[in-house]
Amino acid sequence: MADDLAALKRLHAKGVSFIANVPTVYGGKDLIMGPQEAYEFSLDRDAAAARMMGVTKEVYVEWLAAGGDVQCAGTTKSGRRCRNSISGGAIYDPVEWEREIRINAKCVIHGGPPGVDQ
Repeated sequence: MADDLAALKRLHAKGVSFIANVPTVYGGKDLIMGPQEAYEFSLDRDAAAARMMGVTKEVYVEWLAAGGDVQCAGTTKSGRRCRNSISGGAIYDPVEWEREIRINAKCVIHGGPPGVDQ
């Protein structure tokens, strides 16, 4: 492992760039990496991508699975969780998506802000 990182560092010193395209909710994103990041990427793509985007691996994977949509944190009259998404559509930034999840964002029916088209 140390040999792998040393090789990446030698390549980087000779002008080699490390770029990886990672999945996002809007397609893909090119991440420019240094040798250490490229090495970490080789071990766990999702964890490295998440770290470079400012979130944990768990948040990154959940963001992708949700397609950037945030499910309303409200409950229905029957006591079940609301299935609506919050207004505004998909959130393309995983940091912002995580923030909306943490604040228990809600749809318009459950007291959330209206979307721009309402």
